[in-house]
Order: sequence, then structure tokens, then C-alpha cells
Amino acid sequence: MEASSLSPEFYEMQAALAANELDFELHLSACEAEAKSVINGSFEPMPQAETQPQQSTNSVYNLNEILDAFS
Repeated sequence: MEASSLSPEFYEMQAALAANELDFELHLSACEAEAKSVINGSFEPMPQAETQPQQSTNSVYNLNEILDAFS
């Protein structure tokens, strides 16, 4: 079996980098969960839809009246 040409210091450095990345990712996931919680808590319930649309003077519901006014 062939011995590795890389030094033990290289492996130690790689292990330290991997540990730092894991620590960073755990912090990010905790921040992400907290941000999602705050965002979800800030949503207001949607208002109920009106059963009868209110007709205003310039509404699509009285389009014929609007067109008749210009002819």
C-alpha cells in the first residue's frame, strides 16, 4: 500500500476548514429559521372577499354606460 504524499498538517488544516464551514452553516440555518419565524408571524390574515362587487362610476361592470357616454 502506498503512503500518502500529503503531510499531516495538510489534513489538520482541511479538518479545521471543514469544522469552520459546519459551524458557519449551523449559524446560517439558525438565522434562517428565526427569519422565517418572524416573517410568518408578521403576516396578517387576508380579508374576506366581497360577495357583491361594488360598482363605481368608472368600473368594468358598467362598461356599456361608459362607452355610451362617448358616442
